[in-house]
Amino acid sequence: MVNKKCLFVKCFAFAISMLGISTYELNAKCLNGLKSIGRDTSIVVGKLSNGLTYYIKNNDAEGDKIAYSLILKAGSLDEDESQRGLAHFNEHLSFDGTPTYKDGILDGRFLFDNPPKGFFINALTTQSETVYWVTIPDVRETLIDSTLYLLKDWLYADFSSEEAIAKQRGIIGKEWLEFQNVDERNRQQWYPVYYNNSKWATRQSIGLLDVINNAPKEEITRYRSEWYRPDLAAITVVGNLDPHIVEEKIKQQFEITSSNKVKRAKDDISIPNNTKRNVVVTSDKEQQYSFMAIYHRRPATNIASQEWITRAARYSMMNFIMSDRLSDAQEANADIVSYLGAMTFDLIKPDWIFSPNASINRGKVKEALAIVAREQERVKQHGFLANELEKAKSIALKQQEYKGAITTRSNQDWSKCIETEFLTGYPAMAPNVEAELYIKAINSTSVEDMNKLHAELWNEYNSHVIVTVPEADLSITPSIDEINQILDDAKNEKLEAYKGIDTSKPVFEDKAFGKGGQIKKANSLTSLPVYKYTLSNGAEIVCYHDSTKKGSILFEAISKGGKSVLSDKNAMFADLACEMYNNGPIGAYSQSNFRRYLNGAAMSMNVAINDVQENLKGSVATSKFELLLQRINLLFTDLTFAEADYGSLLIQQKEKMKAQQGYTASVYQRFVKSKRNGHDSAELSSSEIDAIDLTSLEEILKDRFGSLSDFTFYFTGAIDEVDFKQLVAKYLGEGKKSKRENWSTSRINTIQGTHSFTLEAGADPKAMVTYVIGAPFEMNMNNTTLLQAMSPVITNKLFQRIREELHLVYDIRMDLKFQAVPFTRADYEITFQCESKDAALICAEIDALFAETISVGPRDEEVEGIRNMMLNSKRMYGSDDSFRLGMIRSHDQYYKNDYAQQISNIEFIEKMTKADMMTMLSQLFNSKEGMKAAFIMKSKY
Repeated sequence: MVNKKCLFVKCFAFAISMLGISTYELNAKCLNGLKSIGRDTSIVVGKLSNGLTYYIKNNDAEGDKIAYSLILKAGSLDEDESQRGLAHFNEHLSFDGTPTYKDGILDGRFLFDNPPKGFFINALTTQSETVYWVTIPDVRETLIDSTLYLLKDWLYADFSSEEAIAKQRGIIGKEWLEFQNVDERNRQQWYPVYYNNSKWATRQSIGLLDVINNAPKEEITRYRSEWYRPDLAAITVVGNLDPHIVEEKIKQQFEITSSNKVKRAKDDISIPNNTKRNVVVTSDKEQQYSFMAIYHRRPATNIASQEWITRAARYSMMNFIMSDRLSDAQEANADIVSYLGAMTFDLIKPDWIFSPNASINRGKVKEALAIVAREQERVKQHGFLANELEKAKSIALKQQEYKGAITTRSNQDWSKCIETEFLTGYPAMAPNVEAELYIKAINSTSVEDMNKLHAELWNEYNSHVIVTVPEADLSITPSIDEINQILDDAKNEKLEAYKGIDTSKPVFEDKAFGKGGQIKKANSLTSLPVYKYTLSNGAEIVCYHDSTKKGSILFEAISKGGKSVLSDKNAMFADLACEMYNNGPIGAYSQSNFRRYLNGAAMSMNVAINDVQENLKGSVATSKFELLLQRINLLFTDLTFAEADYGSLLIQQKEKMKAQQGYTASVYQRFVKSKRNGHDSAELSSSEIDAIDLTSLEEILKDRFGSLSDFTFYFTGAIDEVDFKQLVAKYLGEGKKSKRENWSTSRINTIQGTHSFTLEAGADPKAMVTYVIGAPFEMNMNNTTLLQAMSPVITNKLFQRIREELHLVYDIRMDLKFQAVPFTRADYEITFQCESKDAALICAEIDALFAETISVGPRDEEVEGIRNMMLNSKRMYGSDDSFRLGMIRSHDQYYKNDYAQQISNIEFIEKMTKADMMTMLSQLFNSKEGMKAAFIMKSKY
C-alpha cells in the first residue's frame, strides 16, 4: 500500500488532545518538515477528536466560488468477496437522496431553484479511495452550511432505501456492461501479473454483475457502516472564504461520534515484490493488433521530500531520452513495429513505473521484444550521451518555467492537491513553488545519475512483461519460456554505442522556394482586429491579430470538395493518403527527429479530407511560424511519396488496415458513413489492400491539395501584422488561380424520411446503434444559438430518462451536429449499445422519449440558466485563441463575414424566450424534409 505517514496528522492529533493550541499555530509549528519542500502553509489543517481531518484554503482566484470535497481512504480494495462492486454502489446511492436532501442532488436543485453556471458535482470510486466533489458558485454562509450538511450526510448517514437500491441496480448494471469490451477483457488477464496476484488484481471498482444485481440491502449498508468513517475521511473547503468561520462550522457539524460505524481494521493490500520477471500472453477475439509492454515497478518512500521530486524529474527526463531512442529504432524497423516508445508514471503513489512498449506488426512479436531489450541493454553497456541529457533538460526546464509563471491554482486544482496530500503525503503547493523544486532537481542531474537510475530499473526485480495479440495470432506468438529467453539473450549481445542524431542541418536544405505572390486586397472586417487578405493567386487569408499574445499561433485551412468529388475507391483511400502524409518525414528529418530539431518548440500540422472539404490545421510557436509556412508551401508545390521515405510506412498502414478487417468498431464506422454520405465504403479485401501503391495515394493528395488558390487560411494568436503579411504573401501566394470541382457539383446526397439500416457483423454479443433525428434548417447565428441553447436541456433530460427507464441500454452518448455544406442541416445523434434482439424496439422507445422531451421543452428557470451560461461563455472565451479561430472560420464560411451578428447575437440571447426555442425545435424536428434513421450493427455471433 502507499506510504501514508503524515507528520502533520500526528502532530495535530497530539496537540489537539493535550495542548489545546489553535490550528493556525499548528500550521507554523508542526508543518515545518513539509514547509522545507514548498508545502503551502496557508492551508488550515485540523483533526477532530473522532479522527476526521479537515483542510481549509482561502483562494480568491475564482471570485465567489467554493470547492468542497469529501475524501475517504476506502475503496473497492476494502470489499469482501460478497461485496465486489458495493463501494461504487454506495457512491451512486449518495446522489439519490439523503436524510437532509431527498432529491435534486445531481442537478443542484437541492440548493437552487435554478442552478447557476459553475455548479459542479461528481464523485469517483477507485480501488483505494472514494472522493466526492461539489463546487458552489456562491459564498453565502447559508450555502456553506447547506453544502457541509450534504457532506455530513454522505459521511455519517444511512439512507439506502429499497427503491433507491433497485434504481441503482439498473443504472450500475449498464455501467458494468460498458466495461465488457476488448480493453477490459485484456486488462482482466493482465492484472494478476501487473499487481503480482495481490488483492489489487481482483478488486476493480465496477465489481461483479451478480453482486450488483443481487446483493441484499444489509450487505450494501454494511460496507457503508464499516468504511464511511471519520477516522478514514477528510473534508476540504477551498475558495473565497474566511478560514476561521469555516473551521468553526466544520467543528460544529462534524464533531460527532456515529453509533452506526464499525471500526474494522484494514487488510494488508500491499503489492508483493517479485525477484524474477513475470510474463503473461493474452489474446481476445476483438483484439486487432499485437502489443507488448515491460513494466518495471520501483517502490519508493518519503514522498514528502526533495529526494522524491528529484527522482520524479529524472524519470521524466529518462522518458524523453528513451522515447527518442526507441523512435529511432521504430523507424529503422518499420516492418516489425508500428510504434515504439516509453513512459514513466506513478502507478500507486509513491511507487514509480518505467515501461518501454510497442505496437507490433503481425507475427513479429519475437523481433519486437528483441529490439526493446537491445535498446535497454545498449544503455546498460554504454550509458546515455551528454547531449541527450542536455536536450532532455532543456525540454523539462521549459515545461517547468511555464509552470513557474503560474502563482495560483483554481479551487478544484487546490482540492485535488490537498486530496493527494491526505491520501499519499505529497504536499500541496503552488505551481511556481513546485516548479522551483523541479528546476533544482533537473539542474542537479548528471549523466551518471541517469545511468544509475536506468540500471536500477532494467533488471528482473519487480519486472512484468505483457504481450497481447489477436486470438488468431496465438499460434505464431512466442511462449512465456521463449519470451524469457529472448530477453535473457539480449544481455549477452555486445552492442554498439548509440550515436545520436545530428539536428544542426536545415529542415528544407535542398528546397528552393519561389518568389511567392502579393496581397491584392486587404479588408478590416470588424471593430475587432480581424483582417481578410486576398493574395495574387486567389488564396484568402483571415486572421485575428493579437500582439499582446505571446508564444503561439493557431491555424486552419479549408477548401470545398472533399471525398464528394472522388471515386468510391479513392474516397476510401483518402484517409490513408492523409495518414501517410501526417506520419511521414518533414524535410530532412523523420517525425521523431523533427521534434528534436524543434528542441521543445511546438509545431503540429495535419491534413484531412472529409466528405465535403479538405482541411489543414495545427499550431506553431511564433518563433517557428516561417518554418510552418514553408511546410504548407511544399505540401502544395512539392509533394512526393518517395519509396525511401514512405515505403516502410505504407507497409505499416496496410498491416493496420488488415488488422481492422472485421473489427466491430471500424466496420460500424464505415457502415454509418456509407449510408449517410453517398459513398459506397464497403470493406476492402486483403488483396485490394495489398494493391495500394504510393503513386495512387500521392495523386489523391495532389488532387485535393493541388493549389493554394483553392484554400482559405485562418490564423489567430501572437501575430505581428507586418511580418505576417510578408510571410503569407511569400509562401501562400505562390502559383496561379485555379478552379476545381467542388461540392456544389458533387453527388453527396442526404436521406429523408424514416429508415432503418442493419448490418450483421462483429464478434461481441451486442448491437451498436446510432439513432439520428434531423432536418435541413436555415443556418444563421440566431438559429444556431437556439439549437445550441436547447441541446443541453434535451441531452440532460433524455439521458436521465433513458438511464432510468430503459435498463437494456448502455454506453449512451448524445450530440447535436451541424452540417453546413453542401446543404445546411442539424442532426441530433444518440449512440448506444444494447442486446442485438432489443435494438429496433429501443430505437422506437427512444424516439417516443425524444418527442416527449422536446414537446415539454425547458422550464422557465432553465431558460434563464441557459441564457446566463451562453452570455458568460461569449464573454469568457472572447480572449481564447481556439474560440477566436472558430469564430473567424464560422463567420467566413457560414455567416458571410457579418461580424455585426456577433454583437446582435448577444442582444438576441438576452431576449430569447422559451417560445423561440420551442418554435425552432418544432420547425426542425417536425419538418417534412426531416430524417429519422437507425443505424444498427448486430453481432453475428
